Amino acid sequence: MLVVLDDLQWTDQSSLLLLHYLSRGAYRESLLLLGAYRDTDIDERHPLSPVLTELNRERLLQSVPLKRMSFNDVLEMIKRMLEQDDVPREFCELVYERTRGNPFFVEEVIKSLKEEGVIYREENKWKIQEVSKIEFPKTVRSVIKTRIGRLDDECQNVLTLASFVGNDCAFEALCGVTGVEEGKLLEIMEKVLKTGLVKEKIIRGQGVYSFADVIVRDVVHEEVSLLRHMKLHDTVGCALEKVYAKKVDEHLGELAYHFLEGGDKDKALDYFLKAGEKAAKIYANNEATLYFEHAFELLEEKEGELRQKGYVLEKLGDIKKIVGENEACIKYWNDALLLWKQLDEKGKVARLHRKMANVLWEKIGDTEKAERHHEESLEILETEPESAELSSLYEDMARMYFRTESMAKAHPWAEKALELAKKLNELEIIADSYLTLGAIILNSGDWKKAIECNERALKIALDNSYMETAVRAYNNLAVALPYEECERSFGCLEKGFELARKAGVIFWISWMGTNLAGWYLSMGNMNKAIPLAEESIALDRKAGNLTHLSFSLDILGFIYQILGEWDKSEQFYMEALSNSQRLKDRQSIAASHAFLGWLYYDKGEYTKAREFFEKWYDIVGKAGAKIGQMWSSMFVVFAYAELGEIEKAKNLVDNLRKFAFEVEDKWLIACADNAGAMLFRAQKKWKESIELFEKALQEYEALNTKRWDVYIFARFLCDYAQVYLERGEEGDREKAFNLLNQALELFQKLDAKKEIERIIAKKKILTA
Repeated sequence: MLVVLDDLQWTDQSSLLLLHYLSRGAYRESLLLLGAYRDTDIDERHPLSPVLTELNRERLLQSVPLKRMSFNDVLEMIKRMLEQDDVPREFCELVYERTRGNPFFVEEVIKSLKEEGVIYREENKWKIQEVSKIEFPKTVRSVIKTRIGRLDDECQNVLTLASFVGNDCAFEALCGVTGVEEGKLLEIMEKVLKTGLVKEKIIRGQGVYSFADVIVRDVVHEEVSLLRHMKLHDTVGCALEKVYAKKVDEHLGELAYHFLEGGDKDKALDYFLKAGEKAAKIYANNEATLYFEHAFELLEEKEGELRQKGYVLEKLGDIKKIVGENEACIKYWNDALLLWKQLDEKGKVARLHRKMANVLWEKIGDTEKAERHHEESLEILETEPESAELSSLYEDMARMYFRTESMAKAHPWAEKALELAKKLNELEIIADSYLTLGAIILNSGDWKKAIECNERALKIALDNSYMETAVRAYNNLAVALPYEECERSFGCLEKGFELARKAGVIFWISWMGTNLAGWYLSMGNMNKAIPLAEESIALDRKAGNLTHLSFSLDILGFIYQILGEWDKSEQFYMEALSNSQRLKDRQSIAASHAFLGWLYYDKGEYTKAREFFEKWYDIVGKAGAKIGQMWSSMFVVFAYAELGEIEKAKNLVDNLRKFAFEVEDKWLIACADNAGAMLFRAQKKWKESIELFEKALQEYEALNTKRWDVYIFARFLCDYAQVYLERGEEGDREKAFNLLNQALELFQKLDAKKEIERIIAKKKILTA
């Protein structure tokens, strides 16, 4: 059953669990269940608000802000209820003080005072006794108890049973629980409805009775003795099993709660396990955690049950990985590992070694420990019949070697993973293997084959709802697509980011957020780039995703570099480099060198820039990342050209142009012409330089670089203008002025202060 209020969705079984936790002072569990609502204002109509008010208010309000009415709001509400403007202010102040501005309390207090004659009719107007003589109910609970007490026994019994079903109770469920014939039950509920304690509504075409407030339901519960409380929960659970027989999967958590409270721990355990599995499948991570924790607590009370304990511990570790709690994840898996070893479950032992290896290298950056876990897993699995787990292990090893060592070492493991996965028809592993293989192939320059691998993986993932694999596929496809398909690349990242958020996978939220920040930066949208980059850094730090932290820091550093805050930019780059070097993560080390080189190039410190660019070039070259090496070579050429190292630059330009044409990469072809133009300018070969600059300009314009890479295009225009400034022939000043104006417009869009200052200075010289 789903209650929708104020655009928030809250399942009735979740409300039941919340009541269960709060009534026992289980604050951690309460806040965990409320995790999705922590940043949401919940008004008084929401079913959670009275719980927060009456139960442990001081502890919970720190996490869930609660809207309260002001005195003026209370004053207006009382006027509306009495249908007159003439209401003593002193009385309204007292009501406001006693109810703390809670609209439900205000309404109940006014009703109660009417019933007691404190508020009375005289000459067609409501009158109020002298305020000093009014005895207010001590709490709203006493008001509700009085109203319930006026009902006959039959109505009170039905109301009690309804409260045990939940805050919202379908008519069908109430029939099953009470055993009262439908016609008779309708008559009873008509009486109850008149009290205002219960309201009726239609939810998804189904008639539902809802308590006017959760506090009403709580008061009904207080009147039930402990033994009867247990008995009623068991009765309700058994009745609802029959009512929900055809749709029991929709009510697993609800049934688990009833049987837990009713003392049937075996049934409660069964339903908690099923509820946890269901919640985990749809990435309802908070609820899945709570269900599995309840299951484990029940298992701890039983002798043996090692197999089920191992299963639950492993599932809890899986969820902690998703939500970015890496230490908790490893702890759960280690506990599960001990049980699987005790049971001599070799396959499960191998699986946990592989899972821990993945978190260690991909999130924490401890490749040495990861390799040891890989080795232990491999030692077990290669002595057993071929399995899906062995294929998964091969794929994870391939991905680790791709990130930390070389293409040559990663490639055979990726091929083995794909071959075995296909043989066993393991679709998810097939998709993952295609993604790893595609990344390796892309680095060789074969972007067409890489795209094919990524598209296959994406289709498999989407067709089979493999959410994490789909996010990774969107990311890899965005990277592999040629520059002329920027629109599609950007769309892939947006879809992947949305999917990552939906699944709540912290690692991928950060990863996709960083990549999107980079794109927004490239397009000149700093207002979107900065918060995305900052959010990614915060998530990486909180979750301990150290390997990705370097990339997030680099992107934010580049944003500040463009904004002209070079000191701040350098701090981010140096932290990123230090972090990546400590982790020995090849990709992030290369990226940090690239960004630092570009910063020093911007500053005009060309010797330092060359040093970092050359290290970048060497790192990707040694790893066999050909495409990365070609991309880096353009920047090395820029530094060489400024330093007059012409022969070195010539070789790099020739290699870049040859490779670009071989792989038919239009972006690299434009980059090769750009680099060549810079080299000719350094040699003062004006004619050749201008011809190549003009050719590169046409190529960049054809690729719509002005939209997709605002900063790069603006820098290119400045470099092109410099040729005319240095040559100084007739008409060159006008051409340079025109190019600088175009660049200035783009830099202003970026708020690139340093670049704007440079152009203004050059224009002053031109107009002097």
